[in-house]
Amino acid sequence: RRPITTEMYVIGCEYIKLGVSVGVTILGEYEEDEELRTNSTFSLIGRDAVLSNIRETLRRFLWPLMPGGVAGTGWPLGRNVRDRELEVVVARVPGVDTVLGVNLFIEDKANKDWKMLPRPTPSTLQELVLGSWQLPELMSVVVVADENPPQHLRGVANPFAEDGVAIPVVPKVC
Repeated sequence: RRPITTEMYVIGCEYIKLGVSVGVTILGEYEEDEELRTNSTFSLIGRDAVLSNIRETLRRFLWPLMPGGVAGTGWPLGRNVRDRELEVVVARVPGVDTVLGVNLFIEDKANKDWKMLPRPTPSTLQELVLGSWQLPELMSVVVVADENPPQHLRGVANPFAEDGVAIPVVPKVC
């Protein structure tokens, strides 16, 4: 049995804007060598390529559709974003020697700027807590080599602005 006046409300997910800064050191054989470039022979992969691969890997990992997420089935609704998970993903990129740190940022709507998530001590976990209807939307990624991750994302352009982002759209009429 069911009541005749049953109503069902369907809502779409809410995207929470996320910024990430990463500091890494690059393996010696992956750094570009001026002598090799002048002899028109290149190293296995250049430093800029490693940094670009890190940005792309983070983008793919936080993607809400396949092959994103931990299991490759897309980032699940409501799953928190933890800096330690992102460190592991970055460490697996070819050419990365060590990960010096990861900082997470959320949009500060009042100031139209990025605000770093709180971290009481340097060794404390940094985590973006999401509701069961929320997904992270990666808007900005800054990767630097041979230095700690930046503490701010001021003036950083969105590297994904020129690319289209696939977002599931819920039709107005079901």
